[in-house]
Amino acid sequence: MSYPPLTQAIRVPAPADIGRLTSYAAISWSIGFVSPGAAAGIGVRETILILLLGGVIEPAPATSTAVAYRLVTTFGDLITCAHGGIWWWTRR
Repeated sequence: MSYPPLTQAIRVPAPADIGRLTSYAAISWSIGFVSPGAAAGIGVRETILILLLGGVIEPAPATSTAVAYRLVTTFGDLITCAHGGIWWWTRR
């Protein structure tokens, strides 16, 4: 997961326990994944992540962290999809 480096990149004061940050990201991703009616967990994942981070950092940095996490994972999905498409096209 790219969550701990992402937190450091946008200068959010992160707790020393990287395991806790990773578990927050995994919990929010999992709940967003299984939530019905929310395509790709849009909104659900961010809300859960902001709520979990609420006890650790201020709401504004928690919100920007959740949005940046969504952007990073979305761009990662797009890059992976493009790579798969190029691979599939060249294998034909």
